[in-house]
Amino acid sequence: IKSMANFKVSDKIIEADRPLKYYIPQDGTGGKTVAFPTTDDWKWSGGSAPNVTTTGGKTDIVTLIYDGAIFYAVITQNF
Repeated sequence: IKSMANFKVSDKIIEADRPLKYYIPQDGTGGKTVAFPTTDDWKWSGGSAPNVTTTGGKTDIVTLIYDGAIFYAVITQNF
């Protein structure tokens, strides 16, 4: 991702039962955000969509698994 300025995870381009990982790096300045879907077909570990780490130079990783109807998502943060 060159710029996260208007990055939105919304396209359903994932195959059923195949994990997909999004690496979300911050540049040296940081402060970039991501708008995750809030629809009922997205289920997050912990119950709600997270805020990404906004510290410059840090990276978060979102792992998605789609079962054909529901996106199951977990975020690992602050690398």
